[in-house]
Amino acid sequence: MSNTSFIIFEKSFLKRLGIISLIKEIKESEILGDYNSSDRFSSIIKNLKPNIVIINKEIYSNINQQVLKNLLLEYSFTLINISEIKEENSEQSDESHIYYDEEKSDILNKIDQAISQIRGHSKKKEKQNNEISQREKAILACVARGLTNKEIAEDLFISTHTVITHRKNIVRKLGIKTVSGLTVYAILNKIIDMTDLQEYR
Repeated sequence: MSNTSFIIFEKSFLKRLGIISLIKEIKESEILGDYNSSDRFSSIIKNLKPNIVIINKEIYSNINQQVLKNLLLEYSFTLINISEIKEENSEQSDESHIYYDEEKSDILNKIDQAISQIRGHSKKKEKQNNEISQREKAILACVARGLTNKEIAEDLFISTHTVITHRKNIVRKLGIKTVSGLTVYAILNKIIDMTDLQEYR
C-alpha cells in the first residue's frame, strides 16, 4: 500500500506546524507541501496530485468553486476544511471539517476516516481494473477450447494481433499464465461449460 499524501493550506505558520506534526503521527502518510495562501492552488494540485488536501476556511473561500469542482473531479482528492470553531447551522459535515478547538484524538480520527475512504476506493478501483471484459471472456473461452490465435481471430472476426493483445491483458489481470490454469478459471467462473470442452477435445 502506497503512502497517503497530504497538502496543507493554512495562513498561520504555527498552525501549519501543528497540522504537520499530527500527520507525521499517522502511519504510511507523507506531506507533499504546505502553503499559506491559495496562490497557484490549481497548479499545485495538478503537479503534486495529493490524496488529501487540508485547507483553511478563509483560503478555501478565495478559490473559484467551479475550478475547485473540476479539480476534484479530475484528481479525486479528499478535501478537509479547517477552521477555528464550528458555526451554527453550518452545512459542512463534521467528517470533512476539522476545528482547532477539537481534541487531538478527534482530529486524528477524522483524518483516519478520510484515509480509510481513499484506500477503500482504491481497492474497488483496482478490483474493477482486474475484471476481464466481455471480449476477453470470449477469447478466454476460445483459449480453453484449445483454439490457436489464428483460429480465435477467425472465429471472432478480429486480427491475430488483437487476439494476442487481449491474451496478454487476460494474463495480466488474472495472474494466470498457463492454458490449463486459464481453462480452470473459465470453468469455475462459468465462462465455458465442460460440455463445450468435450466437443473440442
